Amino acid sequence: MGSESISETEHPLDVEKPSPDADIIDKAPDGGARAWLVASGGFFILFCGLGFANSFGTFEEYYLTHQLKGYSPDDVAWIGSVGAFLQFAIGALAGPLFDRFGAWVGVNRCGD
Repeated sequence: MGSESISETEHPLDVEKPSPDADIIDKAPDGGARAWLVASGGFFILFCGLGFANSFGTFEEYYLTHQLKGYSPDDVAWIGSVGAFLQFAIGALAGPLFDRFGAWVGVNRCGD
């Protein structure tokens, strides 16, 4: 194709990471009130997200008696199924990206 070649130490997806002293990223809290706030925030995010997915039966019953009266429960159930799938599929994609690039990817993009 061309005369350009990638050396063995370079990788086409390597991205320059900010220095540890960058003001953009704080170090992870290691104990104290801030660490417990982070842990409780993570708990509440999971509580809300998984609670919504687990309570879809209540919403389905409402949909069947109001907006989607003429449809069978089988026809309405796909709404919750797609919602639960997206919740876990996006997590399965975002997890490895977070592991590879870290939180700084989203932080840097916000300031552009």
